[in-house]
Amino acid sequence: MNHTLTTKHYSIILSFIIMVGLINTACAQGWVVDPNKSTVTFDGDHAGTPFSGQFSSFTSVIHFDPNKLDKAKATLTFSMEDVAVSNTYYAKTLQTKDWFHTQAYKKATFTTTSIQASEQPHQYTVAGLLKIKNITRRITFPATVTMQGEDAVVDASFQIERLRFDIGSQSDPDGSWVTTSIPVQVHLEASRKEVK
Repeated sequence: MNHTLTTKHYSIILSFIIMVGLINTACAQGWVVDPNKSTVTFDGDHAGTPFSGQFSSFTSVIHFDPNKLDKAKATLTFSMEDVAVSNTYYAKTLQTKDWFHTQAYKKATFTTTSIQASEQPHQYTVAGLLKIKNITRRITFPATVTMQGEDAVVDASFQIERLRFDIGSQSDPDGSWVTTSIPVQVHLEASRKEVK
C-alpha cells in the first residue's frame, strides 16, 4: 500500500516537473533574424589604403527578453569562406593559411556570456566568447536594441585584434601592411517568435 502511494506521488511530481519545463520552453522569447536586412561588416587599412568587407553568410540563435536578461542568450555563426571584400585580391588572401585558413576553419562563432542593461534606454553591455581559427577570446562591447511590437533592431560594434586570433601573424606580425585592430559593425533586424 505504501509502495503504491509512493509510486503515484513520484509519477505526479515527475509529470509536474515535465509540464513546468514545457511551459517555460513554450514561453521563451526567440528572435528570427532577417538575412536580407542584416549585415556584419568590417574595415581596415592595407598599406594606407582603406578596405571594407562583409560576412555574406551567417546564422543566429537569439533569445532575448529585456525583462529577463539573466536568461538572455545569443549565438552567431559566420561562414569564413563566404566573405566579400572590396578588393578581390584581399578576398583570396583572407582564405589562406596565415589569415582565415578556411580550409581548416570554415566557421567562426560568437556566443554571449552576459547581457546587461546600461543606464541609457535601449543600451546594453554585451560580453561573450569569440572563436576564430579555434582560438577563443573574451570580448565586451556596447549594443543598442530597439524594440517595436514584434520587431527588433540591434546595432553594435567592436574591435577584433587580429594577432590575438593568429590572423596574418606570419606575413604581417607588426601591422606594417594591415591594421592590427579591425573594426566590426553588426546590424541585425529580427522578428519575435515563440519557441516551442
